This record gives sequence, structure tokens and C-alpha cells, in this order.
Amino acid sequence: ELRSFVDHAIAELEKEYGGKEADEVQSFIKARSQIFDSSPSYRLVYKLRDYALHRNVAIQRMTFRSELNRETGEPQRFLSLHVIRDELLQTSFSWGKHVKPYLAQLPEQFKLDPQIQIAMYLLEKVNVALVAAKLPNAKQAASYINKLAGSVQEPGAPCVVFDAPGRDLLREGGELLTF
Repeated sequence: ELRSFVDHAIAELEKEYGGKEADEVQSFIKARSQIFDSSPSYRLVYKLRDYALHRNVAIQRMTFRSELNRETGEPQRFLSLHVIRDELLQTSFSWGKHVKPYLAQLPEQFKLDPQIQIAMYLLEKVNVALVAAKLPNAKQAASYINKLAGSVQEPGAPCVVFDAPGRDLLREGGELLTF
């Protein structure tokens, strides 16, 4: 899912800004790389996808527990995923120059859950970078709508804009759809 999100985000930006060379696309790719490169946990979770596809299932044990939430009295259930480090390291899988040393320093058996939580947090940061990359078009669209709203002199039939500038349906000087 991490990889799918990033791949779709890049494809969406390339479509919106006219290709991979666009400044907004390159800005997102750079931000994504900085986030990815800053965390061995993120790298590990990302590489586990390839490991699971090409080698084996990484999860060797699961534990389940249930307890009551002290505040609500409702039952809470926890599923923990455990990995045996040496089973991952002893394969001929290419973990990369940063993941393998990080993996080697983890305990012999470790929970994957904290690694996944860190990866999810960093994925949120990648999403923020995606939103930032989309800001130029969003600002242009907001400016266009403000300009339209400011041009209304008296109440009349409502105006509905189905798309924003820079898109195929509505271009500079294009026709507005009204009802």
C-alpha cells in the first residue's frame, strides 16, 4: 500500500502538471526521497513488500490479546506481528545498503508493529508533500473562483463550476456552465 500510494501520487502529479519533468512533480519526488531516506523503519517496511512478493512471508508469529479499555469499559483487541530477524538476514534477498545493517541491529525476535506505525506516520508526511505539490493548481483554481464571485453584481441564477483552470473541461476564456 505504501508503494501503491506513492506510485499513484506521482502518476497523478505527472498528469496534472504535464510530465515527470515538471517542477511540482520533481519537488514531490525530492520530498518523498528525503522522507524515505530519513527512516530505516520506513525502508524496512517498504522492502518487506518486495520480500513478501519474491521470497517468503516475513511474519513468523502473531500474538493476540484482549483487554478492557479503562475509560470506556469496551473490549480492545491487539494483534502483534513478530518477525525473526535471522530468518530475514539469512536469505539471499537484497535488503539494500541501509536496511540490512538496521535489520541486523534489531533484536532476534522483534515486533513489526512499531515499524509499521513509523512507516504510517511518514506516509502521512508524504501525503502532506503531495498536497503541497498540488497547491499551485489549487491556488489558481481558488483565485479563479474568487474572481468569478467578485464579478457578480447582482443576485441571479447560481453558477456551477465543474472543473478548475488547467483542466480539460474549463480553460481560460472557456464557457461557464450555469443552471
